[in-house]
Amino acid sequence: MLFFIVSNNFKQKNMNEQLSFSDVTIDMKDPRCKSRLSYENTYEAHKPTEDQMAHIERMSQIIRKRFEQVKQRSFRIRYLGQLYRCTLIKSVYGELAICRKQPMDMIPLDEIGLPKHIIQAAMDERLCKGGLILVVGAIGSGKTTTCASIAVARTSEFGGMMLTIEDPAELPMQGDIGAGQCIQYEVESKDEFAEAGRLALRCFPSDKPGILFLGEIRDSEAATLALRASLIGKLVIATMHGDRIESALKRIISYASDNMSQTEVLSLLHNGFRMCLHQSRSKNKIDVKFLVDTTSAANTILRGSIEQLNSEIYTQLRMVENSEVPKPRQI
Repeated sequence: MLFFIVSNNFKQKNMNEQLSFSDVTIDMKDPRCKSRLSYENTYEAHKPTEDQMAHIERMSQIIRKRFEQVKQRSFRIRYLGQLYRCTLIKSVYGELAICRKQPMDMIPLDEIGLPKHIIQAAMDERLCKGGLILVVGAIGSGKTTTCASIAVARTSEFGGMMLTIEDPAELPMQGDIGAGQCIQYEVESKDEFAEAGRLALRCFPSDKPGILFLGEIRDSEAATLALRASLIGKLVIATMHGDRIESALKRIISYASDNMSQTEVLSLLHNGFRMCLHQSRSKNKIDVKFLVDTTSAANTILRGSIEQLNSEIYTQLRMVENSEVPKPRQI
């Protein structure tokens, strides 16, 4: 019996090592020989070992079946208890599946590496009245993890309902969370996203805090929903791709301007904006730039002078370095 337990433990450890990659690019024609692996904190692409080839081949079969089911080019799969976010692309030599390993457990807000003043701003009770929090960064910078940790911490602390609209869902949040609850809504098309947004706003209890978690703002529908929901008493928490806070805010203005005038967009963003974080990750350490809604920042947004926010970001950073806290406006 002891040998059996030791043998099983060895097999599990060996399998964990085989699947320790963070990303895998699977050549759907020849998954065994042409696929490549990536690991955290390294830049090199690695050829899979013989044992890893067998896993990758089985993953490719699961991906084919999942694609036939959903008819979408971005979805999740589960393999040996691990979730992967998969995106199918057509290269000049054939179809590739780009797969990124997803966290299986939520990381508590105080453990993800955010500075104390940002955690305090994110947990401020004033945000129960609604607003918009954006987390910006490159792929793999941990944007979704940060957003989810903030949303879960607030739901646990203040109660109410959190609704998510994700394509695809990346983290396990559904169910009871402290004093509140979460419902995750996974969408598979732009039309389905629009319908989910309309339905979501009808589901929130009128007398309790509400959080609308958007997996990513990447088009006019998502940008418009985020801005409008932020002004009807819901706290919208969302990610965006971007290399700077200013560029992300300019992009959300551009997206939403497809559905309304830029003057209206600036007014909505001015009234709803609460905080934007830009984060990058290096050797498991998060580097964060931030902008909170001081009166000066809000007025700069209203004027549409987004590039001038750079000086406000710098001013707020210097205040924190001098043990001061940027004072958000009253709402």
